[in-house]
Amino acid sequence: MATKNFDNLLNEFLTNLTEAPVIGPGSEEFEKRLKGGIESAPGEGYGIGKLAVALNISKEKAVELISKQIYDRVFPEGRNKANNDMAYRTSIADAVKDVINIVGNTNDVEIKGLGSAVAGYTARIIDQLTQAEKQYCSIASEEEVKDAVKNADLDGSKPTPDSEEPEEETDRTTIRIENMITDLVDDTGVLESEIINDVERKVLASDGLGLEEGNVKSKVKALISRLVSKQILERKGQYLKYGDNFEKYEASKSEGSEAISDEDLIQKVTGYGERKTTSRDIWGDKE
Repeated sequence: MATKNFDNLLNEFLTNLTEAPVIGPGSEEFEKRLKGGIESAPGEGYGIGKLAVALNISKEKAVELISKQIYDRVFPEGRNKANNDMAYRTSIADAVKDVINIVGNTNDVEIKGLGSAVAGYTARIIDQLTQAEKQYCSIASEEEVKDAVKNADLDGSKPTPDSEEPEEETDRTTIRIENMITDLVDDTGVLESEIINDVERKVLASDGLGLEEGNVKSKVKALISRLVSKQILERKGQYLKYGDNFEKYEASKSEGSEAISDEDLIQKVTGYGERKTTSRDIWGDKE
């Protein structure tokens, strides 16, 4: 069996990255969502409205006639390879023109005014109403990846610029916030925006854990990205769920370093406050 060269492997890698950035909601859900908003859609639903008028039926009935065929064309095997909104909507517009004209011909009627512009407007409505899960990503060019590989420090022999080691207290802050993040995630998926807001509130409620108030949200976002890159968490569209390495991460937490309280952490990072050392300090005077 012949050994694949770098160009073959790279081509396969780039193909896999762009294979299915848009995931369909399923044909039945697609139809349900489209029917639910078509009556109030702008432009009378454009192409869908024109079909309804030509056949003298309601727009909801027109959706029933075309939605399955459009879905199958836009989401072969439940997925679409478009990597941006323009490409995705173009695939919908092409399907709209084909399917509506087929339905018109089948019923011996001409669908007037179904040009490229109207098909495009119809595609925008379908996109907005059906809300497919989009996972667009920025793909590096072949030359960029080749250059990155050529310049990579694969054996650790290249010198790196001097940098200060992060202080232990900063590491503890990071660990505390990462734990807050992972405690909010589950195996089914939680909205990333909700996690960011919840963790930000918790950190601020703990006097920022030594962080400036304006820097808390960006810190949380950066740590989420780090957890995703380590496959501790997995990003699915706007949701976060457990990643492949989540169980190892949880196990390492239980075997990790000694816990530190929020008060001690703030004192160590900022220098403000005093560590409570006596029962009177901790519990206060009792009447």
